[in-house]
Amino acid sequence: MKNKKKIICIVQARLNSTRLKNKVIYKFKNKTMIEILLERLTSSKLINDTIVAIPKSDKKLENILKDKYKVYLRNNENVLERYYLAAKQFK
Repeated sequence: MKNKKKIICIVQARLNSTRLKNKVIYKFKNKTMIEILLERLTSSKLINDTIVAIPKSDKKLENILKDKYKVYLRNNENVLERYYLAAKQFK
């Protein structure tokens, strides 16, 4: 019997973009852009788990996502560290 690998999808999102602030929470057909993306990812049969890695300072984004998705909060500046530590925490 083969061991199945656990596949997790880590999505990085933040509100503090220099070109277009709050773009991930812009609404399109009554849903935010991040919700549309996450709904599509969670419907995949290949992905076992979806985590959103966001900066600690993005409380507004955390409040939008925390009831429906796994949210990983970490360092505001280091995106690579957020990915790495989220992957480590969720194995």
